[in-house]
This record gives sequence, C-alpha cells and structure tokens, in this order.
Amino acid sequence: MIKKTICAIAAILFLCSVCLPVIAAEKETDFDVMSESALLINTDTDTVMYEKNIDKKQPTIAFNKIVTAAIAIEETDDIDMTVLTVSKNAVTSASLGGYGSGIEEGERFTMRDMLSSILISSANDCCIVIAEHIASSEEAFVEKMNDFAKRLGCTDTNFTDVHGVDDEGQFTTCSDMRKIIEYARTLPNFYDISCQTSYEIPAADNQKERKIKTNISMMLKSTDYSYSPVRGIKYGYSPSKGRNFASTATRSGYNYMLITMNGPIKDENGERLEDNSAFLDAKNLYTWAFDNFRIKQILSETVPITEVEVKYSLDANKVQAVPEASITAIVPKNINTNEINQSGDLEYVFDLPESLTAPVKKGQVLGTLTVKYRDRTLGEVSLLAGQSLNKSEYIYVLEVIRGIVSQTWFKIAAIVIAGLIVIYITIAIISNFIRTSRNKLRREQEEQNRRNKK
Repeated sequence: MIKKTICAIAAILFLCSVCLPVIAAEKETDFDVMSESALLINTDTDTVMYEKNIDKKQPTIAFNKIVTAAIAIEETDDIDMTVLTVSKNAVTSASLGGYGSGIEEGERFTMRDMLSSILISSANDCCIVIAEHIASSEEAFVEKMNDFAKRLGCTDTNFTDVHGVDDEGQFTTCSDMRKIIEYARTLPNFYDISCQTSYEIPAADNQKERKIKTNISMMLKSTDYSYSPVRGIKYGYSPSKGRNFASTATRSGYNYMLITMNGPIKDENGERLEDNSAFLDAKNLYTWAFDNFRIKQILSETVPITEVEVKYSLDANKVQAVPEASITAIVPKNINTNEINQSGDLEYVFDLPESLTAPVKKGQVLGTLTVKYRDRTLGEVSLLAGQSLNKSEYIYVLEVIRGIVSQTWFKIAAIVIAGLIVIYITIAIISNFIRTSRNKLRREQEEQNRRNKK
C-alpha cells in the first residue's frame, strides 16, 4: 500500500512537471545523426537541445521493457521480498521469437532479479514472468501497458507484447518515450537498476548461479564504444527494425537524456554497418552538447534592465525596471549574456508603456520581458519598478495647463478671442476718433456762433 501511494505521488509530480513549457536552445551539429528519430534534453533546465522526427512513429523494439518494469515497480510493494515462479509458457511462448535468457520452468526469482534481467540484459522471457505474476497473462498485462501509456499522455504509442519482439502492430515516438522515461525515473529502483553494468543472481533451491551483464556497451570500459558519462536506461536491437537507445549522461555537473530510435543496421547500399549506429549517435550528441553549451544567468533580479519615463514627479523623470526573477538557461558557451540587445543571437523583447504617471510604487508591475535565442523563448519575466516616485501637484498643474494650451480647440478659441479683442479695440479706436471729431466740430461751431453774436 505504501509503495502504491509513493507511485501515485510520483505520477502526480510527473504530470505537473510535463506541463512546464519546454525551453529550447538549438545549435547546428557538425555531424549527421544516423538514427531516424532523436531527442536530446538537458535535464538540468528541461531544455530540448536537439530533435529529429520526434513525433514520427517508430518500432518499439526493447522500449516495451521500460514500461513492463515501470508497471512492475508500481504494483509491487517490496521487490526484494516478492517471489515469482517461472511458468512453462514463459520459456516456451511463441512471442519470444527464440530470444530467451535461459531461465527454466519452476525456478523462483525475486522481482528485483526479474527487473534486473530485463533492464540490464534485456531478457524477454523474464518479461513474461513479470506479466503473468501481475496480470495472470501476457495479454492482460499488455492492456495495462497501453493504459499506462495513455495515463502519461502518450498519443502515438501502442504495445502488443511485453518485451518488444518484432511486431508490426506496436509503435511509439521519441516524444511519447520521453514522457514514459521521465516518469519511470521517478519510481524507486528503476533508474538505479537500469544503470548497473552487471547483476548476480545467487544459486538457491537447486538453481544455478547467474551473472547478468549489460547490453549497453557504452557503459563497459572494455568495449570500443566505452563512454564514461553514459548511464542506463535501455538499449534494444532488432535485425529487421533497427536500434533503439534511451540513456542519460553526466559530465562536469551537466546532465542530459537522449532517446534515439530506428538506428540503421545497413548502409544505403544494403551492406551491414560495422559500427553500432545508436552508440555512435549517442557519443556524438552527448559530446557536442557537453562541449558547446553552458548554463548561464540571462537576467538577474537584482540588476535593472531598462528605464521607463515617469511624468509629474520631482524625484526623477525615469524609473528603473527590474526583473521579478532571475532567468537561467543553457546557451552556446560563447554567448555574452552581460549585454542587452547585443548583436548576437539573444533577443530581448520588451512589453512596456512609453511612459508612466506618478505616483509609482516600488515593486509595481511595469510590463514584461521575453528573452529569445534564435526565435526560441528562453524565458519570460515581469518587470517591476525599482523605486518609488511621488507625485508633484505643482508639476501636475503645470502639465495640465500645458496640456490644455497645446490642445487644438484651445488654440482656435485663443485665436477667436484674440480676433474679438482686436475687433473690439479697433471699434473702440474708431468710436473714440468719431467722438473726438464730433466734439471738436461742435466746439468749433460753438466758437463760431459766439463770434457772430459779437
């Protein structure tokens, strides 16, 4: 019961995490990726670094075993105390296609033994043992597998067996496998088991001792494909379907997950390739990512990013805009993140008003800033006022007056009033002139009359 509760919590956390936006930072590779589909993710920042045909349906091959193991862990309270018995069907089933591990009918193994067998050495018959233990039959367990995929939001995945032996009816995509693997890694024991290079099943009850060795050559120092950063998760090969490989890699504090599907077995001329295309792709992509990208702080919440004009304040005529939170992203290591609007690939898109009206309160949201790299959004953050600015009533009144004076209607009114004043003055001058002239004429007339009387 405790185990199922833990798995339920893990599922909830996983579904919440996959709702986060994917931040992409892409750079052209200087090599060809042979696998038909590929998806490389920086798991520190949830950034898609490289993608190729990630929604194209491909053969599942051994990826079935990832789902088989995940369901087994979900439904087993204690993998060390749970014992499974090998049935005749598990070692003779036609679905095995002749690929078995050598276990025999009647032998008993712990769930950890079986999980180790399928995740480390890709044992097909052990998958049937698990299926029959949990669901009574392989067919019933396959239904659980498809329900499991749908529960995680997979839309282009279908399983018809528990191990991945060739079947035209089963398929998946890099996008769907990302959801499945990211969830599986949250389950107890899954990742640790898949990262082991070997496992020993001790002899017991007349059973012979067995030593299991990983089929991921990249984890073995003795092979030509050895690459120390690689760990787990599952490698599979089908003579007719190609190579699938899901893995993780860690170097210098950087963590990646890679899914490649349908790696070629033959060249364009139909000749068998000498090298393992899945392992070569993995080494090339991981090396490229480790060598070319770094996690850098793009924005700091303590450093102002720009300024916005503020009206009606005596304190200042501009307010600093500060990011609400820091933005950290993985970008090409040669990018200078200390310069805004530089000539490089980083683009800063501001959504801010041309000006503000005082008062402005410190912490007030001014707008937003979106940082992009080659048209991919690295992050978006709100911009806040870095200081408070008080409103000046004196400046406000002056600005109001200035605003009124600058209005067209005011200018027209002023012209009309000025015209009326000119007309009034003109009329007053003319009236005064006429009045003065009349008075003068009247005085002269009166003077002339006095003279005539004398």
